[in-house]
Amino acid sequence: MEASEFQQIRHLLDDYLRMYSSRDDQLTGQFSDDFSGFTGGGQSLIQSRVEWVAITRQDFAQVPEPIRIDLKDLAIQPLADSVAVATAFFHIHLPMKDHILSRETARLVLVFHRQPGGWKIAHSSISIPYHLVREGEVYPLEGLEERNHFLEEQIAERTRQLSEANADLQRTNAKLEAEIRGHMATEVALRASEERFRQLAEIFPETIFEADTAGRLTYANEHGQQKFGLTPADFDQGYSLAEGVVTADRPLVRHRTRERLAGLTGGFMEYQAQCLNGSTFEAMAYSAPIIQEGIAVGLRGFILDVSDAKRAEREKAKLMAQLQRAQKMDGLGILAGGVAHDMNNVLGAILGMASAHQQLQPEGSPAHRAFDIIAKAATRGGKMVQSLLNFARQSPSEMRAVDLNELLQEQVHFLERTTLSRIRIELDPAPDLHPILGDPNTLTHMVMNIFFNAIEAMEAGGVLSIQTRNGDRDTVEVLVEDTGTGMAKEVLDRAMDPFFTTKAQGKGTGLGLAMVYKTVHSHQGTIEISSEPARGTQVRLCFPATRPATPAVAAAPEPARSRLEVLLVDDDDLVQSSMQEILAMLGHQVTAAYSGEEALVSLEGICLPDVVILDLNMPGLGGAATLRQLRRIHPEIPILLATGRADQTALDLVDAFPGVILLSKPFSLEELKHNLGSLGPGER
Repeated sequence: MEASEFQQIRHLLDDYLRMYSSRDDQLTGQFSDDFSGFTGGGQSLIQSRVEWVAITRQDFAQVPEPIRIDLKDLAIQPLADSVAVATAFFHIHLPMKDHILSRETARLVLVFHRQPGGWKIAHSSISIPYHLVREGEVYPLEGLEERNHFLEEQIAERTRQLSEANADLQRTNAKLEAEIRGHMATEVALRASEERFRQLAEIFPETIFEADTAGRLTYANEHGQQKFGLTPADFDQGYSLAEGVVTADRPLVRHRTRERLAGLTGGFMEYQAQCLNGSTFEAMAYSAPIIQEGIAVGLRGFILDVSDAKRAEREKAKLMAQLQRAQKMDGLGILAGGVAHDMNNVLGAILGMASAHQQLQPEGSPAHRAFDIIAKAATRGGKMVQSLLNFARQSPSEMRAVDLNELLQEQVHFLERTTLSRIRIELDPAPDLHPILGDPNTLTHMVMNIFFNAIEAMEAGGVLSIQTRNGDRDTVEVLVEDTGTGMAKEVLDRAMDPFFTTKAQGKGTGLGLAMVYKTVHSHQGTIEISSEPARGTQVRLCFPATRPATPAVAAAPEPARSRLEVLLVDDDDLVQSSMQEILAMLGHQVTAAYSGEEALVSLEGICLPDVVILDLNMPGLGGAATLRQLRRIHPEIPILLATGRADQTALDLVDAFPGVILLSKPFSLEELKHNLGSLGPGER
């Protein structure tokens, strides 16, 4: 009870006592409509407020003068949220000489009830030893003094008896009030708990249920009834928990239900749930036995629809696998780029020297043929390195509009000449197929990897089907399907992992489909592979379409000088040695610099070179920073930017500075001669 309510009840009590002491009945307006009270010394219960007020006024008329009331042992206690009781003992001092009533202890009990307008007095009881007076008298007014002595002994004995009875009554009342408060509090808490559980159960967005020991459903919240399509008739007909489970999972659910009732296991159980309309969903259930007097009388639990969570979990696993694959590819790309850079320097020296010395030998001579083989081997090695750079996404892509129909037809013609008659190839090109923006070389390697995998899966022969079509939202699709052995799920899941292969040792690198994935990804495309053992494999590629390219008109190169002053900047001794000899064979004068810092120092001299051949990948200042400083102090000098690992950085530098030509390693004598010829004489 709040302090303000306590004060309000105390004010009503004080006003009640003032009413009796002042003999004024104006307080009756604070009584409740259902007021009741005792009169006649606590002998008669009057249940009518009007009647009680009338009797009280008669009492007041007997003694109209004010009386004095001494109050003691006052106690105000709440019995419930809207009920309170006040008990006290008091002495009444009449306005006359009195030896009996003034020594008697009267007991006051007031019951208060909280109503919409505030607290009201609902019951009044004053216990006065009226048995000492004559019938019909409220107070002994006539001959009171004469009777006092006669009655003292009787009153004393009666007082003792009443005191003992009053003490017993107080103890009994206190115990009763405590029990009432306890029962009322328990009942209120129980009702609140039941209502709280009911509301929680009904608003819970999953199924809450109860079942008996036979597994028959006895309760399901509103969501559960709607989820499974249940009606009251289903409960009457004994709908069982097993009916909400697909047939294959029912033995498991029955077994786990028996274990739950026996108290053997706990935790969650996952299974496929089934609704009355036949629809199913992935469910996770938890239940516990309902125990009454130590015996399990049923089950209580909940069922969660985890279909979305399971779907998200599978999608997360798929994305994690893609992320791991991408991280592996990125790591291999960095490794491949570094290897390609060093290999291109070596192959550049070999190809340059071989092509240069080949021209010095008579055509058809053994030496000419030897140098030709060396040059072709170096060129082939350069293409292999180019494949590594494509894999690493660090090579300059020859991005242009590509007709996939034309590209596929060329590769199909090649396959038809090599696979003999054991493989039937069916090409179904779509008319008016949109072009895509891509690098023809890397795209060719990509489709050949897919074709070779399909052919190897059809050792006993089969059909390789290739289809193209224009997809939705400006896309181009390629579908490659074979009738080979197919792949199991565990193999399919790792098919595009780098270095993963099912072939015998020495027959596969495990990079084929990894490079396919890399190529598709670098062309902003997607790849889907589906396969089952003995049912073949299907590969679906999707690329964004582009507009047909407009043929460009090549500008004729300006005539080159017969003799050029060349500043050769490269940190590799092998490249320096081979390039100096090749340039000397072409009739040019060479100044060597092994770093960007050394090159900038040499340019401080009086004579400036006609052209600078600058390696991009060098330690120290590096090629990019050297190019920027060189262009700042000598913007007119032509520059050949040579690199064994050409990437987007190199392309950006060529676009950013005029008079810069990209020269990809390895290059032959003719390629170097052509690029030098495309440069103007320079102006100093």
